[in-house]
Parts: sequence; structure tokens; C-alpha cells
Amino acid sequence: MELRQSLSLQARAYSLNRMLLMKYKYLFFLLFLYCTASAQNRFQLAPPLIKYRSIFFDDRLRVPIVFEQPGAYITYSIDGETGKAKKYNKPILINKEVTTIKASANSKDFMTSEIVEATFIKSGIQAAVHFPEASGPYKSSKPSILSDNQGGITNYNSPTWLGYDKDSVSLIIETGKVQNLHKVLFNVLENQQAWIFTPSRAVVYAYNKQNNSFSVVLSTVTLPMVQNTKVQCRAITMKLIPSNTDKLKLVLYNTKLPSWHQGVGKLAWMFIDEVKLY
Repeated sequence: MELRQSLSLQARAYSLNRMLLMKYKYLFFLLFLYCTASAQNRFQLAPPLIKYRSIFFDDRLRVPIVFEQPGAYITYSIDGETGKAKKYNKPILINKEVTTIKASANSKDFMTSEIVEATFIKSGIQAAVHFPEASGPYKSSKPSILSDNQGGITNYNSPTWLGYDKDSVSLIIETGKVQNLHKVLFNVLENQQAWIFTPSRAVVYAYNKQNNSFSVVLSTVTLPMVQNTKVQCRAITMKLIPSNTDKLKLVLYNTKLPSWHQGVGKLAWMFIDEVKLY
């Protein structure tokens, strides 16, 4: 009798434990589904791709934006528009002097992607840009490399770049005839991990025929150094004192690597790929 009661109690305990185990398995399964759904909702989309061969163009340019994900769509804004971003449905036509496009990928099932951006620059007054020999492997034998509408690539090994590890670089800009000039724009690369920094200062001089020298300062700009892990192109625009001339000199001054950089105290690199005149 006692043996039967003992076996009966064991059977009941086994049955109860089995029921509890199945219940916990079910709860764990529900928890797994909830976590999976939550993880999906927290998943962030990759950014879209703004496609271009060069950021420079002559008259007008159509810019496609690409993102392939079922159920996702692209929104974009132009030049910091404060209104609601537009839904992308066809390549964007641009024809202004400088245009910045920002875009992101969106979906009801996932988090919006990070914003990507690209700045496009229209040609201005036709001019020849003469440059000194660049440093190391970052040279070019192409005389028009700084005025050929090719560039805006963030890879410093692109043949569109000229690289300098000198204290300063002087560029001579010639229009071929006397004109009323208002602005100079130059495009540089910033990749601080690769020791590539923007110039610390830039000065534009006008040519003085009377004394055969570049003695008239038309513009000066100082570029503050800010620690930045982003690899990017930076188009620097310099407004000029109105001047009628056919020749300018643009001087870019280099900087030494700061205390927070692994190469502290050494000379940085400057990379430039295009100069525009307006």
C-alpha cells in the first residue's frame, strides 16, 4: 500500500513537472518571438547611395539615388530645406552653382537610415589653374587636373587628387582676359586618420601689372581645426573684394598635426582636386 502511494505521488510530481516545463517552454517561445519582433523594429536600414562619377558639372546634372529593399523608400532634401523631406521617385536635376543633396532610406518596419549627403558644384568662369609638383605618389602630369570637372571622390588614391606635405601651396589662376571676379572655390579632402587635413588658412591675391606681382589681397579665410573621424570632401568658398583682373594667386597654408593625433607635431597632408572661379 505504501509502495503504491509512493509511486502515485511520484507520478503526480512527474506530471506536474512536465506541465511546468511545457508552460515555461511556451513562455520562452513567446519571449523569443517578442524579442525577434523588437529586434526587427530596432534594425536600422543601410543608407541609400547617391550616384555620381564626379561632383563637378558644366551646365546641369541629373543625380540618381539608389536603395533596394522591399517596402522601403527614399526621402531627400536640397540645400537644407526646412520643410518635410520629399519622396524620391526620379533622378534629381540640379543646375545651381552649389547644391547639397541629403537622403535617407525609410520603411515602416525598420528604423530610418543614417543621412548621406553630397555637394555638387557647377563650373564657373573658364580658367587655367597652374600648380607646383605634388608630393610623393600623389602627383599628376595632367595640366588641367585642377580644372577638369573631375573629382569629389573620398578615396585619396583617386588620380583626381594632388597631395602636398609642404608648408604652403601656391596656385596661379589665369582667365586669359580681364574680368570682374567675385568668388573662388576650392575642393579639398579631409581624412584625419590618414593625416589629411584641410588647410589652416587660405589667401587670394590679385595680380598687379604695375609692379608685376601678386600684391593685392582679395580674400583671407581661416579654417579652424576640429577633430573629426568622418572622411569627406570640403568645398571652401572665398568671397573676393570685387576686382577686374585676369590672374589670381591662391595660397593654401598647411598645419601641423595636433596633440590628439598619433602623428602629433608632424606636418599634415593637404589634398586638392578642383578650383573654380566665379
